[in-house]
Amino acid sequence: MLQFIDQVIRKAGDTYNAIDEQVDGWLPGGSKQSPLGRSLQESYRDPGYAVEEPPATIKIPPQAPITNYDGTLTDQAQGLIDRYAPSATVEFKEQEPGMSAVVGNQQVGGYANPVTNNIVLTPLGEDVDTLAHEIGHLNKNRKWNSFGGAAGRVILETTDRVNDIPVLGEALAPALAPIRAIGGLTTMYRDASEEEYAERFRRNVTGGGEFGENDRSNYGAGLYQRGAGALQDAFYNAAPIPAVLLDVPIGGIKPSERLRFVDLED
Repeated sequence: MLQFIDQVIRKAGDTYNAIDEQVDGWLPGGSKQSPLGRSLQESYRDPGYAVEEPPATIKIPPQAPITNYDGTLTDQAQGLIDRYAPSATVEFKEQEPGMSAVVGNQQVGGYANPVTNNIVLTPLGEDVDTLAHEIGHLNKNRKWNSFGGAAGRVILETTDRVNDIPVLGEALAPALAPIRAIGGLTTMYRDASEEEYAERFRRNVTGGGEFGENDRSNYGAGLYQRGAGALQDAFYNAAPIPAVLLDVPIGGIKPSERLRFVDLED
């Protein structure tokens, strides 16, 4: 009798897991992780943003200078702009206090403004690699026009500052969760794909950039990972019980893993 009951339970479990596979892991406690519950490491290895290959064909050696002795752009650098970002202007600025890149927390070498068709380079970015990346943001010969690739990050950075306020940040976390979710999704699917395009543009021009085994740039994949983490945290703050049932990470660690760590300590 016990063996029969065990077989029934096993069969029910197998059926439940099969359905869970069909619905992409959305059933609580199923065999497959839900999209929200998949680990940050998985999201880094296999980011879900679309990839478009830039049509850059002009090749410039990575060691080539971009300015002449008088501070004007070299013919190669100007030619690159004229070909892929017509009428764009380049401005050289000192590093602004507190300016830092989202990925790696390193000071930025430059940025592009698609609205003004302007590129700003700091002393850290006065090289052809940085210039090529920023031109990629302004390139018009593409499926989707650029909006700078920073919308999601602006949302996340703003809410991060609120979350960091002692006591108040924790109290406001549930209310901020929908905004964090929007910022996470925008970072995952808009910012990450935009930076991916710029990094691929850079690679086509100079051969530069860092890319993983799946041929996604470390920059784009890192942004996708950051957005995924923010989305997971937002879901956990908005609906903690469903988040636990779906094993959604909070702070990058899944509830099931936290329990396992506790068991090991005991």
